[in-house]
This record gives sequence, C-alpha cells and structure tokens, in this order.
Amino acid sequence: MHSVGYNKYMVIILHGHTVKLTTINFLSNHPIEQKMAAFRFHITRMYSLPLNPDKKQTEWEITQSVAKNNNIAQHLLLNLNQKILHKVNNKKKPARMTKKSGLHLPSTVQRSEKLPICSKI
Repeated sequence: MHSVGYNKYMVIILHGHTVKLTTINFLSNHPIEQKMAAFRFHITRMYSLPLNPDKKQTEWEITQSVAKNNNIAQHLLLNLNQKILHKVNNKKKPARMTKKSGLHLPSTVQRSEKLPICSKI
C-alpha cells in the first residue's frame, strides 16, 4: 500500500532485481507445470490486487519480458492469462449450508442428489 493523500491509498507492486528475470528456463528438463508456476502466480496476483489499468498493463509487460528472457512461448503465456482471467470473471458463489437439509449444490444437480449432513463421529 502506498499513501497518495489523506485517507487515500494505492496498491503498488515492488519488484526486486532478481525477481524480474529469474524463473525456470523453458529449455530445462523440469515439468511444464513447474515452469509455468511463477507466471501463474504473477498473473493471478495481477488480477486479484486492486490495481489501476496502467499498473496492470505494466505488470503484464513485466511478465511478458520475464517469459521472453526464459524462452517461454508467447502463446503459452497468453493461454495461461486467458484461463486465469476466465476464472476471475466467472467466480461462483460457494455452496451454502442449512441446518435442516445439509449442503445445497448448484441448481444443475437434481434435488435427489442433495448431500446429507455429516454427523460427528
């Protein structure tokens, strides 16, 4: 958080010198999930923090730069960005609990498939 005036704050992301260029290189023998984990973190953080559009664009450009320096294909990064953006935009409400009938599932599940309340053992 960065103060910009009386009772006004702005979220900024500070990067260390090593963070900008250090991830697992795409040419290494690591699994693809491990190679993409750092990018998944940075993109998720970019969408979860209340950044203004200019700051989001700056974060995206830094992420693209890191990917380029570590031989990550541009289309992999774009696909990851689209998946995360889709998840962020389509968050569903969590299932709610009631005392009488247990866990209510989304309306796509039939009424007879309702889960019972678990008793303590």
